[in-house]
Amino acid sequence: MDFRFDLVIIGGGIVGLATALEATRRFRDRRIAVLEKEGAVACHQTSHNSGVIHSGIYYKPGSLKAKNCVAGAATMVQFCREHNIVFEICGKVVAATVQSQLHELEPYCSGIAALHVPGTGITDYSAVAKKYADLVGYAGGKILTECAVESIKKNASEVIVETTRGSIQANFAFNCAGLHSDRVMRLAGDAQGLKIVPFRGEYYEIVPERRKLVPEIQAADLVPAGAGVRAQALDRRGALLDDFCIVRSERMIHVCNVPSPAATASLVIGKQIVDML
Repeated sequence: MDFRFDLVIIGGGIVGLATALEATRRFRDRRIAVLEKEGAVACHQTSHNSGVIHSGIYYKPGSLKAKNCVAGAATMVQFCREHNIVFEICGKVVAATVQSQLHELEPYCSGIAALHVPGTGITDYSAVAKKYADLVGYAGGKILTECAVESIKKNASEVIVETTRGSIQANFAFNCAGLHSDRVMRLAGDAQGLKIVPFRGEYYEIVPERRKLVPEIQAADLVPAGAGVRAQALDRRGALLDDFCIVRSERMIHVCNVPSPAATASLVIGKQIVDML
């Protein structure tokens, strides 16, 4: 089956869906589709993370991570409120747990201190992403699942994406493929010398009888609880890219590196990506 669209977004994770949502809002008369290789959206990083609404405290001042996180956190909270998605602004404590840690930074301080970050929260990013997908559909966009990209050809007038569901022609394409974004770049002939490395995160749950006794937790009180995954780009020298990286080429925009806090800032990132058209 062949398809024709104005804009296609490769990748049905939270950033790809946020990009599609912004595109459907901004270009109401255009045909827009999301291509997702899995049987449903939000199957990879979006559903395998800690669910934190980040405050931005960790990020280098002036970086894209810092700017997008601060704006994105407020936007995410507003979105969750508007669409009845469960969230909680629970705050976070960044603590010096032993005297030696504090003395490394300030040798004349006699106490053990903690920094309270009241704006940090939690939510279910799978639910957020699925709501994005619903809104894309309500606006007339298409979500094509089980639609893996096999090849990409570009010419002066269009992008031709060959997929497991047939050939898709579009005026423009966005690469939001997350863990596979470097592969999509190579398929498009736009290799930037970047390589995506997946990082696995191990999660443990506290057994029910210990959940109210945090200071008393022992290793035996923890049980395995699934795994997280995060895509991180390396440059030509093998060094980690420390900030977001989004580049434009002929008829495509490649989202090369958007690790945490990308979920928090997804709506803001989606707007910035569409701004690059």
